Amino acid sequence: MNLAVAPKPPSPADYRQVPFDVEAEQALLGAILVNNDAFERVSGILEAEHFHEPMHQRVFEALGRVIRKGQLASPVTLRPYFALDAAMKDVGGADYLSELARFSPSVINATDYARMIFDLAQRRQLIKVGEEIVNVAYDPPIDLSPSEQIEEAEKQLYSISEKGRFGGGFKSFRQALTGAVEFAERAYKSPSHITRIIAEQAQVSGSKIRRGKIDEREMTAIIQAATELERIPFFIDDTGGLAIAQIAGRSRRLKRSGDLGLIVVDYLQLLMGSGSKRNENRVQEVTEITKGLKTLAKELSVPVIALSQLSRGVDNREDKRPVLADLRESGSIEQDADQVMFVYREAYYLETKAPSDTSPEYAEHKVKMDRISHLADVLVEKNRHGPTAKIEVAFERQYTRFHDLAREDHLPVQTR
Repeated sequence: MNLAVAPKPPSPADYRQVPFDVEAEQALLGAILVNNDAFERVSGILEAEHFHEPMHQRVFEALGRVIRKGQLASPVTLRPYFALDAAMKDVGGADYLSELARFSPSVINATDYARMIFDLAQRRQLIKVGEEIVNVAYDPPIDLSPSEQIEEAEKQLYSISEKGRFGGGFKSFRQALTGAVEFAERAYKSPSHITRIIAEQAQVSGSKIRRGKIDEREMTAIIQAATELERIPFFIDDTGGLAIAQIAGRSRRLKRSGDLGLIVVDYLQLLMGSGSKRNENRVQEVTEITKGLKTLAKELSVPVIALSQLSRGVDNREDKRPVLADLRESGSIEQDADQVMFVYREAYYLETKAPSDTSPEYAEHKVKMDRISHLADVLVEKNRHGPTAKIEVAFERQYTRFHDLAREDHLPVQTR
């Protein structure tokens, strides 16, 4: 007896394809070829890996290399980059670049096309993560528990979320302060959180603000500090997972507006290298980042201050004063930096060794803590154009504030 078997329905993979838009990619590349200013509008947002077509990825990379050198990027100047490119020959050779430029849209629309390309790239990343989750769930490694797979999936999704903030960029300190004061006002009525800068300038304890325990006098001080700070040309970009190329692109745009005099990176290990090196050795990636920051400083003629993590080596020594070797992934940081400075507070480590109040050593420990609790050292361990040094400064813990130290034996003489 033969049984009739219903045909197997087609799987989604049989009729679905990953989302992409070749025309949007062509339009954006054409806009950049026609007017290189369009690259500055999108380079802080897009990277080559966001393009679906590998050939378009290579064109975008070539555009970036030429434009960052301060040269004109046009179909003519880009021809040598693609003379031996087989994929380019398949679509008409270097004439393809001319076709892109000929049918390009207005440069004003460049950001819109960049947004479309970015969103589609993010959807492709989601599909890739989703497929990996399904495949691993069907055929998991023997030693992988479901909870571990969930944790790994959460990490991947969080990574996409952090890298997927389109339109990120600098916002003025005035904008940041407006939100911070609103937070402070809510904290005045109920527990909330607020950006250390206002706490330090208003000299109101950050912990009190976080707990919503500020009184009317302190609220007034916060508002006054915010009013003064909003006049400062200070811009903040809190986009997570930025690549060094994005930092450079956004900094160039700010420089063009005439508002860039200093760049502060907080902190270096949160940056990423280019897409081509992202999967390589992390030390090589940090090398690319430090060299990129130094190149950016020279290009824009502004100082760059990059904060860095320390390795765990400090915790394993009796002497906790940091040295150059304690910089995490330190080789290129130490080599490329013109100056390297560390902040060291002896009281931080002494506090962890506090004896009980019944111990004979308690009184001596308390005397020393009272003497050094408001002090900190700035250790200049490298100075390419000058001497190394140790500078003692004052530290106000409740405000997380460092400032010049005025010793009692160095106070000016008062005159009548």
